[in-house]
Amino acid sequence: MTKSITVTGTPTHTVNFQYTADNERILKNEKQGTTRNSNLYIRGNNNYPITEKINLNSVLNDKIYIYGPTGLIAFKDATATYFVIKDHLRSIRVVVDTLGEIVSYGDYDPWGMILNGRSINFGFADDKYKFTETHNNTM
Repeated sequence: MTKSITVTGTPTHTVNFQYTADNERILKNEKQGTTRNSNLYIRGNNNYPITEKINLNSVLNDKIYIYGPTGLIAFKDATATYFVIKDHLRSIRVVVDTLGEIVSYGDYDPWGMILNGRSINFGFADDKYKFTETHNNTM
């Protein structure tokens, strides 16, 4: 498992990861210049996180993930609740808010690369929540 990534430049960007004994990510610390961010992943009885504690440069925010029989069905942060709409492969194609307004959408090629979309980075902890949610969770 990757423990640390450093990108040299001005300023240097460093990301450190910590994992459980089962290789599930539990903590991500990021530093870029004077900006420090961290994510703490709290899991339930399965491989999926149920809450993500986010500290963005000393501003705290929680993201709560809501699951159903088909996996992730919604997530909630400090500002709103969002619902995900999936295709036949369980890839997330559309994200809507509580008013039914589309806030994000995307199409994928067979390897999971975004072909087109709008705001496809809708705040998930990892890209694995976008393309085919059938995966081994090592977040």
